[in-house]
Amino acid sequence: MTDNQYFAKTWLNQVYVVTKRELAAKEEIQAKLLASITSGAVDYSKDRIQNNNPQGQEERMITYSQATADVEKVREKIAKLIRVRLEVINHVPDSVLRTILIERYINQKSWGWIEKSLQYSHDRIMVLHRKALEEVYRFIPKGED
Repeated sequence: MTDNQYFAKTWLNQVYVVTKRELAAKEEIQAKLLASITSGAVDYSKDRIQNNNPQGQEERMITYSQATADVEKVREKIAKLIRVRLEVINHVPDSVLRTILIERYINQKSWGWIEKSLQYSHDRIMVLHRKALEEVYRFIPKGED
């Protein structure tokens, strides 16, 4: 793989990285906070009384709301990454190369799925993938990393 191909692959792969690392971590925190709100006693009337207990239901709900906002920020970041990458991929003239790039980097499909879907051998898909990376490299906006 050439330096240009590697750069293009890394640039395209940011959608996957942000989804798997940032979004997964934020969603895990959000789920734990939701569990802390919904589990426990059914009678929440005590938590409605103003007190200095930082572990009260209101405090947990506020923390959950912030976690939800954090998840939405990461989803917006992913959406922006996808938009930019689709704009670049759509400049690639060959539709098979575009399909490989979209399925792998946008839709996050496995190589096996792509091979079966396009009815190409693994070796042929890898050759086309390297060609697609070389093509897409030419259209990556300057200053992107």
